[in-house]
Amino acid sequence: MKNFRELFFAVTHPSAVLDYIWRSKKIAKLLNCDELEVKNVLREKDLLDIEKFVLHELGEYRELILGPSTKPHKPQIYYAIVRLVKPDIVVEAGVQAGISSAYILKALAKNNQGILYSIDLPDENILMRIRRESRHDMDSGWVIPEELKNRWRLIIGRSRDKLPSLLKMLGSIDIFVHDSEHSYENMMFEYITAWNHLKEGGILLSDDTNLNRAFSDFSAKVGSKFIRLLGPVSGIRKC
Repeated sequence: MKNFRELFFAVTHPSAVLDYIWRSKKIAKLLNCDELEVKNVLREKDLLDIEKFVLHELGEYRELILGPSTKPHKPQIYYAIVRLVKPDIVVEAGVQAGISSAYILKALAKNNQGILYSIDLPDENILMRIRRESRHDMDSGWVIPEELKNRWRLIIGRSRDKLPSLLKMLGSIDIFVHDSEHSYENMMFEYITAWNHLKEGGILLSDDTNLNRAFSDFSAKVGSKFIRLLGPVSGIRKC
């Protein structure tokens, strides 16, 4: 019965299946692991649960936050990577509603291991498009389930001001995720700063790598080939 359902889905949703296969291959290549491991993680009920929760919480602001996407595909990649790497420390720059944070935290909870440190400076351009009476409930990470916040440490401020001291305190990290200000200068600053504290075998991830040459230039600078995981989301493994 399961095989019939999978076959039916493949026939009726060919683009979704191709996207799923692409993601599995790319994540496996980045992590140097078996593609079947990735596929198994991407089928987990916990992943479906957090997606359902996040979409419900976004409510009427779903299009404002996600844009034309019907689902948050990018955080699915983060979930899979965190599940497979089993990190002790993940650091992200850029939170906003907290969609990616929620997926990362769900993966940490599933692993029963790890802490997520998030740096965020709320985007006033987004907040101005939300009804004033709703804004008090929309601080950084407002879609994150309460039961996942025990593994979350939020730091408010610019990454340029907060990231160096945070990394100095932590010493070393397993995964870094960039999704804050997407200027060339800020992206390069975050990549270099995080890379110096990333463990051997650690993963550096970045969204919006299509906006400028920062990620490709950084990849060349450290001599590590980056892997495009999905659209503008790319990653480098520190070897």
